[in-house]
Amino acid sequence: MATIRSASLAIIASLLAVALRAQQDTTHPRAAPTAPLLTGDRLVTELGAGVTVLDVDSLLRESPVHTLSELLTGRVPGLEVLASSGTFGTGSRILMRGAASFLATSAPQIYVDGIRADDEAATLLVPVGGQTTSRVDDIDVERLATIAILPGPAATALYGTDAANGVLLITTKRGVPGPSRVRAFSSQGVAAQPLDFPGNFRGVDSSGARCFAADVAGGRCRLLSGNVLAAPASSPFRHGYVRQYGVSASGGSTSKRYSVAAQWDGFGGVYGLPGGEQARLATTGGLRADVLNPNYQQRTDLRGSGQLLSGDRADLTVNAGYFASNLRLPSNDNGPGILSSGLLGGDSTRGGWGTFLPGELFQVTTSQHVERVNGSLAAAWRPVAQLNVRAVAGLDHTDQQDGQVQRPGEGPNANPAFSSVAQGRRRGSRFTGTFTATGMFEPSPSLSMRTTVGVHYFKNSADLFDSAASVFGSAFSIREQRLRAVTSTFGLVLQQQVAWRDRLFVTAGLRRDATTRFHVDDPAAVYPSLGLSWRGPVPSGGFPLTGWRLRAAYGAAGREAVLVGHRPERSRELEAGADAELLKGRVSFSGTFYSKRTSNVVSVFVFPGSPGGGVFDASAVSNKGVELSLSTSVIERPDLAWSVGLAAWGNRNRVVMPGLTPSIIFTGGGGVFQSAQDGLPLGSYVGNPIIGYADANGDGLLAPNEVAVAPPGAAFLGTPFPTQGASLSSTLTLRRRFRIAGLLEYRGGNSQLNGTEETRCIWGSCRASSDPSTPLAHQVPLAAWQAGTPAGWVESATFLKLREISVAFTAPATWAGRLGAASMTFTLAGRNLLTLTSYKGLDPEVNAHGTEGAVFEDLFTQPLPRYWTARLDLTY
Repeated sequence: MATIRSASLAIIASLLAVALRAQQDTTHPRAAPTAPLLTGDRLVTELGAGVTVLDVDSLLRESPVHTLSELLTGRVPGLEVLASSGTFGTGSRILMRGAASFLATSAPQIYVDGIRADDEAATLLVPVGGQTTSRVDDIDVERLATIAILPGPAATALYGTDAANGVLLITTKRGVPGPSRVRAFSSQGVAAQPLDFPGNFRGVDSSGARCFAADVAGGRCRLLSGNVLAAPASSPFRHGYVRQYGVSASGGSTSKRYSVAAQWDGFGGVYGLPGGEQARLATTGGLRADVLNPNYQQRTDLRGSGQLLSGDRADLTVNAGYFASNLRLPSNDNGPGILSSGLLGGDSTRGGWGTFLPGELFQVTTSQHVERVNGSLAAAWRPVAQLNVRAVAGLDHTDQQDGQVQRPGEGPNANPAFSSVAQGRRRGSRFTGTFTATGMFEPSPSLSMRTTVGVHYFKNSADLFDSAASVFGSAFSIREQRLRAVTSTFGLVLQQQVAWRDRLFVTAGLRRDATTRFHVDDPAAVYPSLGLSWRGPVPSGGFPLTGWRLRAAYGAAGREAVLVGHRPERSRELEAGADAELLKGRVSFSGTFYSKRTSNVVSVFVFPGSPGGGVFDASAVSNKGVELSLSTSVIERPDLAWSVGLAAWGNRNRVVMPGLTPSIIFTGGGGVFQSAQDGLPLGSYVGNPIIGYADANGDGLLAPNEVAVAPPGAAFLGTPFPTQGASLSSTLTLRRRFRIAGLLEYRGGNSQLNGTEETRCIWGSCRASSDPSTPLAHQVPLAAWQAGTPAGWVESATFLKLREISVAFTAPATWAGRLGAASMTFTLAGRNLLTLTSYKGLDPEVNAHGTEGAVFEDLFTQPLPRYWTARLDLTY
């Protein structure tokens, strides 16, 4: 990966040499973006913390993505979107400024129009391996206007408890005064899984018994190989599909406006039942539609908003929405899955498949049905010019039903005496209420003050029901679990801003939270904040610098305690940054340094030499880093425009638990551990490292005694979380009709446990176990494992990916007029098109252990698919 790293650094250096950019909003570099904060709308240039505001409409014109996770990927320095699987409908991990907890979630809060949304990162209640669903991607990106990203406690202190991981403030689209305007779009696409899976190797003697590479090299055995995942006759992969249809209407007067929208999405995964398996099931029974199509999702979204009143003294706005989803998921990852059966195969009696056949696996029907209803009411009252009173109240209610069925005579092993059913139900209601009063004063012409007091109430009620039953002959088992969890937080908010000559802004805040969980009151928590922003004078005399700013902020925020009776985890953060703007806004730069420390972190430890252990909350996690963004308009002409943007970041994560026993977070197959250990990154892979190797006898085969392994111990092998990243975006517009845009993303510094290849080699299916022509470097992990360490399967997960590219054409008005439209745009877009990496596994991005925690492993996890979409937009 040295080549990739050098190329990335060269890109950064060349762009920095071109110019500097000082704007958090790279979509509209010349506009002063506004963030819809708890205490009211604020210009980000007045804030001491670095806040990014994304213009979603502009982003969607350049890259027509389908989910919120895709929209955020590679857009903002320090914000990481870590996909868990390439299966449609599964969730991603959103991480800002590093991981900070051993057991709790590291996901940010999400507010939509001031209401806390159902942002649970892991929600699936029936097992399908390590995959899980997330409620985050229920949010329809087509209805979003802006996203304000508050990255850490320095920016989120006023959001208090559970805001330590950052906050996303989403504002949906509103009606625009004027005649009614109707917009419609249709998007059609195909998804594909590259058929580059490794083949299975097996050495056999004349009797068909298993033998190994040395026996094949000596001529005592012959080598068999095959790849059922890639062979056309047996491949379980096909072209998936992406279908979207949407329509929206908006309009109204200056005092009353409306906006309504409806959208339907249909996503089909890349799995399909091979023709031979279809014939087998048609003969034996059990060939149903859900077996033919094991991964799909259908979504319906209805949304409306209305500004019922707008005037000098008062405003009143209402929002309402309905969302429904039907999802079908296949089993995979560390469960009985299609990839594990295909990559552990070689038995000719089952057509080259391993333990199970595709039809047997797809007969296990797993489904999820979700319905969400949300609504909010926002009011503002200005009795006098110096006083603004705001109130927001709303609810987000989710009803999720999960199910899994295996019928008698179907599923893995197809045993007629066995059948099972599992059901899960999750009902959640999130109520948010906010009331604030803001007074504005001007003691002198050069001094102004802004004082805000208010209350912020949040209540989360969750009802979980989980049941499973199985029958095997005359034996049966039934299990039921119920849980009702109610959490409420009442926060008092005070914020004071002092502005001097519209240059210096000093903002101090204080929040006090009282939280009740399971009818038990947590100790009251107080979260302070302080921010300074200095907008410097612009030099005269034709100097290219047209604006600059220095800023600094401090804040503290919390995270709900993982276990009842333990102190809530608490993060405090100090950040400082500088922004600059040159050439009348054509070039902008922003840089931020931050230092965040999370204390009271809950950890589990095991006493050495004893099966016993305990739980303590005396640990801490430190995250320090830098975030840089650069944007430049290289060319601005009526017939040609070219803009380039760059985001880069680095993060140093360390566990702080001096004198405490290291905590084992995860024990992987073969003896790889992930731990929380003083002085190491959170979740570090530890074990016995490989010192070196040599083919001493020159036979082309590595024996265990030809690999040098360090003495037993817990040496650092790598960190699972990326430590650095960068993205390069570019948009070229020709004659105001053609627009070409692309996004290149780099992530590095982290490692991944290649559990897929580890399991294959231990089971004897990988090339190194049977093929004597395997390169020596590829034999090292297996030989080292035989010598006592699996460290060879902890590999660098650094990658450089062509994340997306799109070409759009805005048709002449005469073309649109033939359809009765005012404008018409065609867009062709591709995603996940090319990955450059030295990682030898299936995909350096995926994680078989879902969307939460610090456990990372690539264990027969479906790689991210590539897909192309064609989209038509019409405006009437």
